[in-house]
Amino acid sequence: MSYNPARILKFIGVLFLTVALTTGCATKRKKGETSKVGLFFHNLNSKYNGYFNADELMKKSLITLEETNKDNYYQLLSVYPYSDPSGAKAISPDMDIAIEKVTTVATLHEPSHWVDDCYVLMGKAQFLKQDYETAEETLEYFQEEFDPGNPFGRAYDKDKGKKSKKDIKKQRENEKKEEKKAKEKERKEKEDQREKEKKEREKAAKDRKKGKKRRGGKKTRKPKTETKVDTATTVIDRKIKTISKRTDKDSDKKEEKKEKVAKKITRYPKGDAGLLGHPPSYYEGVLWLSKTYMEREKYAYAEYLLNKLENEYPSSKEVTRAIPAAKAHLSIKQQKYNEAIPHLEEAIDRDKNKKHKARYAFILAQIHHMQGQNSQALAAYERVKEFKPSYEMEFNTTLNLTILKNEVNGGSSESFANKIEGLLKEAKYDQFQEQIYYALGEIKFKNGDTPGAITAFEQSIAASSGNKVQQTETYYKLASLLYQSGDYVQAKTNYDNTLGVMDKKDERVPEVTKYANSLTDIAANIQLITLQDSLMGIALMNEDDRLALAKTLWEEQKNNPDSEINAKKEPNNRKFEGIKRAGMRGTSSFFAYNTAAKIKGQQSFNRKWGDRKLEDNWRRSDKFSTADLDNETEGEDNKEAEEEEELSDAMINRIFKDVPFEMNEQIKSNKTVKKALFELGVDFRDAIQNYDESVKTHGSLETRFPKSKYELDAFYYQYLSYTDLRNNPKALEYKNKIIQGYPESNYAKILKDPNYAKEMMSAEKKLQDYYNETYVMFENQQYPAVNERVAQSTSLYGKDNALSPKFSLIGAMATGSLEGKEAYISALREVSTRHPNTPEDTRAKEIMRFLKGDSNAFDKALYSEAQELFKLDDNKLHYIIAVVYDSNEAKKRDSKVAISSYNKKYHKLDKLRITDIYLNAQDKTQIILVRKFKNRKEAMQYHDQVLTSRDEYIDESISYDLFAVTQKNYREIIKQKNVTNYALFF
Repeated sequence: MSYNPARILKFIGVLFLTVALTTGCATKRKKGETSKVGLFFHNLNSKYNGYFNADELMKKSLITLEETNKDNYYQLLSVYPYSDPSGAKAISPDMDIAIEKVTTVATLHEPSHWVDDCYVLMGKAQFLKQDYETAEETLEYFQEEFDPGNPFGRAYDKDKGKKSKKDIKKQRENEKKEEKKAKEKERKEKEDQREKEKKEREKAAKDRKKGKKRRGGKKTRKPKTETKVDTATTVIDRKIKTISKRTDKDSDKKEEKKEKVAKKITRYPKGDAGLLGHPPSYYEGVLWLSKTYMEREKYAYAEYLLNKLENEYPSSKEVTRAIPAAKAHLSIKQQKYNEAIPHLEEAIDRDKNKKHKARYAFILAQIHHMQGQNSQALAAYERVKEFKPSYEMEFNTTLNLTILKNEVNGGSSESFANKIEGLLKEAKYDQFQEQIYYALGEIKFKNGDTPGAITAFEQSIAASSGNKVQQTETYYKLASLLYQSGDYVQAKTNYDNTLGVMDKKDERVPEVTKYANSLTDIAANIQLITLQDSLMGIALMNEDDRLALAKTLWEEQKNNPDSEINAKKEPNNRKFEGIKRAGMRGTSSFFAYNTAAKIKGQQSFNRKWGDRKLEDNWRRSDKFSTADLDNETEGEDNKEAEEEEELSDAMINRIFKDVPFEMNEQIKSNKTVKKALFELGVDFRDAIQNYDESVKTHGSLETRFPKSKYELDAFYYQYLSYTDLRNNPKALEYKNKIIQGYPESNYAKILKDPNYAKEMMSAEKKLQDYYNETYVMFENQQYPAVNERVAQSTSLYGKDNALSPKFSLIGAMATGSLEGKEAYISALREVSTRHPNTPEDTRAKEIMRFLKGDSNAFDKALYSEAQELFKLDDNKLHYIIAVVYDSNEAKKRDSKVAISSYNKKYHKLDKLRITDIYLNAQDKTQIILVRKFKNRKEAMQYHDQVLTSRDEYIDESISYDLFAVTQKNYREIIKQKNVTNYALFF
């Protein structure tokens, strides 16, 4: 084997260099005293080891954020495409690794010139994770520590000035005092501003009341309040003004000052020239600190830093190019859109990245369009195309240009709709069909074509590609239109769908939730009435019509691949699909009870077969004699025979299984409809304040079912609704109906004597006070006294008083405490018998089931005071406990591994530890303890995050509960050996 002398010499040289570097590392004796070789070693390891790898992760994460960001083109775009919470979650593990790497570099290689870069990268990583509070702390520390003008920082020039450290320290203390005064002044100014706005609102309210009286009750328009302006005047603001004045007076002094600062910066440690040299990262850190202040809504501080970067600091080209975009973002955050326009234009000119330029131009166009500056908006959208934007932005630019050109040129609505529909025919826009249909819906709605708009929005949903931003807008718009059109069932469905895809931070969530909840009972009762009326209609048909309907429905189902007939041919035997009606038990879901499906089926039948009489061989258009049948093909005969045989009597009976043919069934159906009509009328009035629909619905109840048990209440609701509608004749009519028809009712007494209502309320208050006193006795375990008061309640306030169910339940619980389990169950059974379909009935049945199913449950139920041992303490140390109920040991181990993996992925830097113990050795219940969290807020953040990503936590096949718990409460759980009481407490 031959040896290459050159290689040997190279190896010896590398070995010598390694020894020298290692030795050099140990030459550090005091802070600031490191040999050149040692400094070279620290710089080399910092740049090409930890920092390099962290920087690569940062670059990768920024690309990921831009790619995963889902822009909502129906709202003003954000200047920076990394504000999506889902994107922050996706890059969080990589950012944790990056933070860990730069932290290691800053710790092990403290003399290195790359430590400042490490702090900047750490702050950026925290910012991109949307942990803005921590990012602010990191970058503020960086700003203080690496400020070239701070004599106590790392970057201070030792030869800087003539002032002693003592003088500088005193000066900085004075500045801090001034800053404190400025903050106090800022706080006072904000309070004065709030007080001023409050007085303006009160004055506006008084003006509206006066206006209402003058105009006979008509509401005046609420005056627009002025946009709140940040009036904070801090010491740093005064510095800016001082600098500006000096600049105006003497520009030469400004230039001289910049030269001095530049000279100071050139003496800032850069490391060795060439291989390891790099510009200072101070100005990049200041830029990211300003961005952080924006997200923390500290706008005055952000503006101050940006002005410093622009006017005083000799920033790098990269930072200088980034300043206009940052200023535009700041203005938009404060809704100062006019101020954002010049900053965006400057950002377009300065930035070198075409994607960024396209984004700024699109935002500029949006702002111009918002302010009605259509010609400027058109020009800005045309500029977007020059920068070769992403495919999605290019499409939205084309769409907005089409809309804007129509507004500017004033074309007809029909031709405009045709232009939008023309986009559907272009193959390159196939993936944007949902957005095109949405735009078409908007156009039709503006032109007053509500049915056409609803159809277009439905087409948009049908063409959906899973874009949640687009789905949110479409579902929301469709739900609103359906609600306005009075289709409350479909409106409810679409409001629910909106909530399913809407971002939880969307400001419309409360509004959508309100409508969805308000329409729950309304939609259920409408569907219930429709269903029962359809069934009753079938019951009242003659035999021939009913058979024809059965054949029509059967024929439709045979052609439906989702029907039960065709499902039988598949491996998975699916059920018949029909209407799913909320809140109704025991009804069939078969297709025959869907009114819409019936109508559709009849129309489909008529289109295919025409209007045929019910008879044998009804499929034939020409009738043949029996002899002529021989001329038909044998295959056709067999096919028809097969079809005739398929619709057997048994199947017909199944189709009409829930139709109320018997008298008692029809009576029951009518009772259901009566109740639904009354409740629907109440909900129209109380839930959505639709008084017209309320009187219409209660009027239908009165017409269809006169003298029902709901009549009196319905009359009173109609009186109230007609009063609100200011229809005094109708209100008087129902007032007289109540007084004449039900003279002894409370309603009649209230209408005749307004003071009666006060007396009745007083009696109700006495009853409530009596119950409250009884309950306090129960809590104090005075069970004999409780039973005595329960017995007296019937004689004092009547057997059927409003709180009778509550008295019965509390009496049963007192009896259980005195006489034991069997007496307790017997008393609870009596509660259910006497007060069916009440919350107390439900509670009594739950307790009975609990007592019968658990031999220890009696003790648990009676000694519920065990819950009182648990206490809330928000600021104490907290744990998370996962209580695993599965007895399979392998699954328990899997659970622990899954939690550990989850923590490593999303909480790598939190240093969470996991232990597990058996809570109860008998049933093998296991607790997996995750610790520790500084307070309840942090523990609940972990808890809530797990709930939103359960698929990444413990496997769904394993039964478990998750709780946040203090140390003291955890010890109490272990002591009780069960989690039942804590679950109720939690």
